[in-house]
Amino acid sequence: MNRLKLLSEVLAIASMVFLLNNCYEPEQMVSVNPNPPTESKIKPINVGAQICNPSASNNPRHFEGQMLWLGFDQLSVNVPAKWASEYKTGAGEVIQHDRLQITDETNTLTWYMMKPDFITGAQFQDPEWSTHPDYIAVLGQKAGIGDIWGGYVARISDKKILKFNDNKLAGVSTPHLWLPEPDASAIPDLQDVATTQFTPSNAASFDSDGNVDKATVQEFFGTDSVKIVYVLNEFIYFIDYSQASPAAVKLNVPADKEGYKVESPMISPNGEWIAYHYRLAEDGIAYIQKLEANSSPILASSPGTDPHWFVDPDSRELFLIYADAVGPLGAYLDEVPQDGSEGNTYYRLINLNSSWRRVGEENLLLGLPFQGGITKDGTALVTGYQWAYIYLF
Repeated sequence: MNRLKLLSEVLAIASMVFLLNNCYEPEQMVSVNPNPPTESKIKPINVGAQICNPSASNNPRHFEGQMLWLGFDQLSVNVPAKWASEYKTGAGEVIQHDRLQITDETNTLTWYMMKPDFITGAQFQDPEWSTHPDYIAVLGQKAGIGDIWGGYVARISDKKILKFNDNKLAGVSTPHLWLPEPDASAIPDLQDVATTQFTPSNAASFDSDGNVDKATVQEFFGTDSVKIVYVLNEFIYFIDYSQASPAAVKLNVPADKEGYKVESPMISPNGEWIAYHYRLAEDGIAYIQKLEANSSPILASSPGTDPHWFVDPDSRELFLIYADAVGPLGAYLDEVPQDGSEGNTYYRLINLNSSWRRVGEENLLLGLPFQGGITKDGTALVTGYQWAYIYLF
């Protein structure tokens, strides 16, 4: 039995969690359940304080069943003694989205990266674990320049940052990065060092779309088998650095979607497709699409929001996981009905590797809407829009 089928059967009788991926920013919200169940599989993160932009771990060697996220101006996490002097959590010590952080199911900090000096005074936005377990794609904004954002890649092992786009993106660009997946033994060790900007051998250059040159990418990653996707002005763009002269390619959009917002393209594990959704108010429609010029969107689910790829670690089959509702749910996690009345989470088998394509039948995974994906090892779901939780299977 594949892992997802087994999980769906277990979760039909288990406590569950909601997952909301978009970030609600106008105000800090603190009305969270003060007495979460202690024996539940539901593990609260940053209790009593809002988070956003959750990303399920893609690094089972160091961060099995853990979550990457951004906080606001209040943090409530367990900080190891070795980091206590520099990782501040109190009023006046935390600025909205001033750090990337990873926490485990005990709400303990396991890794973090502070804003580097070249993103002075503003914030990170929309971190997303790449298909490679050692890299995170994220937006960074300088203070006082409005909705103009740079694109960055953060390397987890040594905390070096590559600027892949020179301030030509927007706060809704939601970048994602693809590299070939390494063997588990090749995932680097972690170095407890400060954040530093990557300095290439020669000065980096940027094209008219703001994308960095191929030589800099190859030096940073050690390969040019790199793809980056992002949203700009309601279009999805991708750049393939394995090409002789890499440049951003604009993809075709679904027809008859006037007024919809395109969100969160995610590159497939083989690097050839993306999954994303178009959203209008609380409604979303999920698509998959080939990463090539003139490709056409293929409907994956309507409704469908925040689709994420998942390779079953047992069967090696490829699935799409998505929800049918956009939150927040507006209730304590253990008080939300688990009967689908607030939305559901589904999965579909996807075949992309043959000369024909197949989107399988929709299968119920959870009676609540999860929108942040499942960890690579299949052990946990993560969530955070107002309140953050990890659900351990």
